[in-house]
Amino acid sequence: MKNKLFVMLVLICSILLSITVLARDTTQEESMAASLKSLNLFKGVSETEFDLDRAPTRVEALVMLIRTLGKENEVLNDTFWHPFKDVPSWADRYVGYAYQTGLTNGISETEFGTGNASSAMYITFILRALNYSDKLGDFSWDNPYTLAQSIGILPDSVDINNFLRADVVSISYAALSAYIKQTSITLADHLVSAGVFSRELYESIRLPVEQIDYSYEWDDPDFIDKYLETEGFTFTDERNNTYGCILAKNNSHSTVSVSINSVLYGINGNAIGACDAEILVLGPGETSVGIGYIGEYKRSDISGGEYTIFVKEQIYYDPILSLISFEETKNRNNIIIAATNNSDRVAHFVEAIAFFWDESNHIIWHETEYIGDRDYDIQPGTTIYTQIDCPEIYDHVDVYYAGYSKRG
Repeated sequence: MKNKLFVMLVLICSILLSITVLARDTTQEESMAASLKSLNLFKGVSETEFDLDRAPTRVEALVMLIRTLGKENEVLNDTFWHPFKDVPSWADRYVGYAYQTGLTNGISETEFGTGNASSAMYITFILRALNYSDKLGDFSWDNPYTLAQSIGILPDSVDINNFLRADVVSISYAALSAYIKQTSITLADHLVSAGVFSRELYESIRLPVEQIDYSYEWDDPDFIDKYLETEGFTFTDERNNTYGCILAKNNSHSTVSVSINSVLYGINGNAIGACDAEILVLGPGETSVGIGYIGEYKRSDISGGEYTIFVKEQIYYDPILSLISFEETKNRNNIIIAATNNSDRVAHFVEAIAFFWDESNHIIWHETEYIGDRDYDIQPGTTIYTQIDCPEIYDHVDVYYAGYSKRG
């Protein structure tokens, strides 16, 4: 009898110990929740209690998403229809807004779903909010984890199987630093521009979080083929000035620098000139061009060129071009460009690179002009004009832009 009692006590102690060991430490998520609350993006069950150690319901997860997107005031000040019969009255506007904006489709034509939210569901919500589409094949709604990891919204601390409100907080917090699809605008940038909170407040409450791993191998020889659209070329204008160029579009989720080494060959096959060119900052979804001067050569003296393209992660500057609007007015022998900085950041060394073409599709002139004040900056909310002249009447013109903002 004593032996049986002893065994039972050991089992009970083992169970209690297991529960203690498995208890989740949500200290970091508590701090994140407090930061989100300061930005009016998250609410707990009281002023000081966030109830992070329980599973969120589908309705709660949706409400948390809408708050994270800074849309709660818009939701509460309007009425949005939805077809679902199982939504509590207090959540009607939230679910209606999500349905009308394509964030959710429910579990059937008439049911939203009253059970707990899964990690796949909430991550799908966030991905859709960042303009990714499961309908267009960006990801699968029942397995969104690969894309979520690649864009940095799925921290290692998230438990996708035992999904809690703490995990909702981690994902929501990480999403603020994620880029909206094919732009260099983060969700935080968007919310600042929308007036949901100020840049100063956001920077003051930001917590140190784990380094995002975009799963890019920077020494991967196939990186350029996988993530960049590039074209190396040389051209000679009407005054026999010859240049080596790199045209690149960034399809990755990271900000990169792209450079090119160009070699020019004469008609006898010998190398007659070379140059380097660089695009210093190329954000996600951005397209830009880098130009290097080779020398004075007649087109008839050139047989071709070879190009070697290099790419590396840009860790010192942030992209800015997606936050600037450019308006171009084309005249017979010039182009006028108006650049408006729509962000709350200072844009540095913004350049317009213009290629003027004749009817035979030859580049007859190119010019690069900085767009900025005396310090080569465009201040937030400011519009600055520049003029680029062509010495001849041209047929058409292509303009590319470059620039960056300082990190931090």
